[in-house]
Amino acid sequence: PVSSISDLVRYDNGLLMPRAYITIAEKLYNFSLRDDDIWIVTFPKSGTTWTVEMIWMLFNDVDKVKSKKPQMLRSPFLEVGCLMGGPWPPEGMAGDMVEMLSDTLAYAETLTERRVLKSHLPIEFLPPGITKRCKVIYVARNPKDTCVSYYFHNLSMPGHGYVGDFPQFAEDFASGLQLYGDFFSHVLSGWRVKDDPNVRFLWFE
Repeated sequence: PVSSISDLVRYDNGLLMPRAYITIAEKLYNFSLRDDDIWIVTFPKSGTTWTVEMIWMLFNDVDKVKSKKPQMLRSPFLEVGCLMGGPWPPEGMAGDMVEMLSDTLAYAETLTERRVLKSHLPIEFLPPGITKRCKVIYVARNPKDTCVSYYFHNLSMPGHGYVGDFPQFAEDFASGLQLYGDFFSHVLSGWRVKDDPNVRFLWFE
């Protein structure tokens, strides 16, 4: 009852998203690509933050001053707006973070440097042509490790409000009944494009 992600819509491929995703789905699918964009695509808890930080640092000459800016402002999490619940803006949040979270897609359009973009959506829900025009890094992780990490994430992340125990979560995970849905369908979306010359398929391990 306290969760911002308790009202979910399930798609044919197993993707499970908050109903608010419907309001941005088409806009995200038609998001303007740039030829030098780098997309980090993962199922949640599969090494996303680690990969984003490595790639951003590589293309910014390990600039430790610029990297003090929150990662989400440097590398926008494109669909994060549909995951936000509760009072807006959240207590203690101000400035650039409020602007970015109010419309992450519009914020990403304003970035002038080479963009490192993050999404947990399967490849087929992202703009057509990203594997032809952009660089895409798909990161996968052992499903058992992903499940354990995702369980603790759901317990601790503000707004998620998970109240079940781990056996229940593991059962739901196997059935694709949590945010972002079916793990295996998601990994297959990356596996299908792994041989494209613009795609690097990595295992977090």
